[in-house]
Amino acid sequence: MSADIDESLTKLFQFYDTNGDGTLTKSEKLEADKRITGLLKEAGQGGSMRTEKFDSMDADASGGVSLDEFVASWKAKYSAYPPEMQTRMLGVLTEVIA
Repeated sequence: MSADIDESLTKLFQFYDTNGDGTLTKSEKLEADKRITGLLKEAGQGGSMRTEKFDSMDADASGGVSLDEFVASWKAKYSAYPPEMQTRMLGVLTEVIA
């Protein structure tokens, strides 16, 4: 993964982590998914944020998702996509949350 993708994933994680404690809760993830969907629509990007099951992101079953788990989950989900497509998808997301 490129440094740009890792940087974008970190920014996205920080958007999700509304209380800034370094761990995503299920409610933070659900609320952020709703906000991102709204922001995408406002930006004319259409569609919605596809939500994945929180538990599948929580690799250590701690009840929270760390940055490392968030990044690993995203990379596993999108690893089949070419890097330029991954960068484009993240670019849209980081642009609308900025």
